[in-house]
Amino acid sequence: MTLYWVSMLAVCFCMNVDYFTPLESLLYIVATMCQRGTELIPHHNGTRLLMFSMQLTAFFIVTSYSASIVALLQSSSRAISSIADLARSPLSAGVMDTIYGRVYYTEAQDPEVKELFLKKIKPYGEKSFIEADEGIARVKNGLFAFEAEENAAYKLVKETFEQHDICKLQELSAINLPPFGIPIVKGSKYREIFRQRLMWQREVGIIKRFNIIWIHRKPQCEFSNAGYTSVGLIEM
Repeated sequence: MTLYWVSMLAVCFCMNVDYFTPLESLLYIVATMCQRGTELIPHHNGTRLLMFSMQLTAFFIVTSYSASIVALLQSSSRAISSIADLARSPLSAGVMDTIYGRVYYTEAQDPEVKELFLKKIKPYGEKSFIEADEGIARVKNGLFAFEAEENAAYKLVKETFEQHDICKLQELSAINLPPFGIPIVKGSKYREIFRQRLMWQREVGIIKRFNIIWIHRKPQCEFSNAGYTSVGLIEM
């Protein structure tokens, strides 16, 4: 009985009209875009068909737009693709506390690395140089970039990150090291022996085997759609 009276009350407030004024037309367009109805009911069937088509079109547009927004929020961002992008982003940054790291950033000649150091590292002094476990934990909490050795970082990521957190990680190369080599005396007769044995170790897989044993591999994203992330004012 209650539902019946509510329905009757709603009908009483509707008005049949022959034409819409410009203000009523604008109000109807805004209401259609916002998925809301109107109390105005046109008298002619052609106008009713037009209103129905507009509401149906708005319904599909809003549904598609909502789906695209959800997909965008769940996908990983590619807004930061270089060290320069990181330096100009709102993310905080830290560096793994190593001797060579302190020297490298202080004496860096690369303009992008120098900009990162001046904006994100130098203003905070010693607080920017932290241990690997603390840095990776802050990366997990969000809005933080951390420079660390791959071996230490991959180990901590495997131990502390969930699968959906791994899929959100993004890597940048900050310290470009030259290829490793074995120094020997110039003109030494052992040079050719070292070269042949190193090539043999690489060909038979000995170097790869020890890399697998001693160096942690990069965690792979297996379930990119696992889990959902809440969106707040900072994300917006």
